Amino acid sequence: MRYLLPLFLTALYGAPDKAALVFPRGGEAWIMNTDGSSPTQLTQKGDVTQVRLSNGVVVFTSGGRLNALTLTGFNVQSGPAAIPNTDGVLEFDVNPDGSKIVLTYFANNNNTLFTMNLDGSALTPIHSAGLHQSAP
Repeated sequence: MRYLLPLFLTALYGAPDKAALVFPRGGEAWIMNTDGSSPTQLTQKGDVTQVRLSNGVVVFTSGGRLNALTLTGFNVQSGPAAIPNTDGVLEFDVNPDGSKIVLTYFANNNNTLFTMNLDGSALTPIHSAGLHQSAP
């Protein structure tokens, strides 16, 4: 069965020979081939709203924080596990090698832009003045 998704719900990540779509659907994180085949549910959370895939790592929002799981193909190998220091995240993205996250959340009466390692360490503010709530 193929799924038609609004473009704003899809995210294309990966090398052209390994490309896949990751997306939230029904409060869960899903992955499928770029031709719409093999849709696979990755989570059992019920409140997933944002999903990114980078270098075999899926990062998603659930419970007001970021979570991560690792994949081999479309099979979950580990996780999901909460990423420390990410309570209240507004938006996020993951760099292409899957090691760093850029995120925004409300801190010190401002929407603040941060970078951090995927394991939650090295949380570093990079901008806090006048950000609007939008994708980093």
